[in-house]
Amino acid sequence: MEETFLTEEVMAIVGTSLPPRSGLITAKDILKFCAAIDDSNPLYIDTKAARAAGYGEVISPPLFNASVTRPAPFRSGLLGDGQYDDAAPPGLGHLQTMLAGQSWDIVRPAVAGETVIEVFTTKSITERQGATGRIVFVEKEASLTTPRGELIERYASTLILRRPPPPLPPFDAARTPAASAGSEPTTVLTPEGFIKRPDMISLFMFAAAIWAVHRIHWDTPYAQSEGLPLPVLPGWMLSSYLAQLAELRAPKGRRLCRIGIRYKAPVHPGDVLTCVAAAPTAQGELAVSMTNQAGILVAGGQAAYAD
Repeated sequence: MEETFLTEEVMAIVGTSLPPRSGLITAKDILKFCAAIDDSNPLYIDTKAARAAGYGEVISPPLFNASVTRPAPFRSGLLGDGQYDDAAPPGLGHLQTMLAGQSWDIVRPAVAGETVIEVFTTKSITERQGATGRIVFVEKEASLTTPRGELIERYASTLILRRPPPPLPPFDAARTPAASAGSEPTTVLTPEGFIKRPDMISLFMFAAAIWAVHRIHWDTPYAQSEGLPLPVLPGWMLSSYLAQLAELRAPKGRRLCRIGIRYKAPVHPGDVLTCVAAAPTAQGELAVSMTNQAGILVAGGQAAYAD
């Protein structure tokens, strides 16, 4: 059995928090995020509509806010794969990192012009033996508040770290899906939800909107070196699609206040994603799911609403 990754240095960060970091919510950044996920809700992109609804400016989509607190280090603050140098626990930066799931508890939307402050805490680090070696699970939680301490949202993530799988054959340009050139809409509504058709341009737009510089999201040869056929869509992007669906299905007079998504399989540019919502439960929760063109479940979870 492979030796444990959980050294004293690794475990020492459990319960610790990173220094607070802040960001300014702007209408332009909200627009970039909405354009990346093809969400045209007027409350996010039209000041007149937002003011008519009682807000002073456009408001943020459910999963947008943490994008403005993302650090923007110089090159020396990034690892060779583009990850932040503190993304993994100390000494584990050589492992492949993937998101297993994320969840958000949303107290209220942020309004353009507001500053938000984020505090990120490592809640737990565990390990188990997988089919191909040891796997480390890192649970993190963050709070986003105003400078006066008003809570706007909490969110949590589960990060998986493991040795990369064997690389795939060298890059083949013929395997890269062509952009749709606008011939097909990115979002097509269906009776059960909608279909999303993200391409390489969609992926670039979202990566730019959240400043996702990890090479696994934009560098095809590098993705193949980590055993993937193509770059992968960030889990945050998949959750944003499902949050958009949950908002479309919100009961009248209620707003999305919670969503938790588990990631089941990689999603690549060129995939056709069918997003559906089941009937709400007696408790008012909504099951949402996403399958690809092969019928494989790639993401799913639960959404809940508040008055």
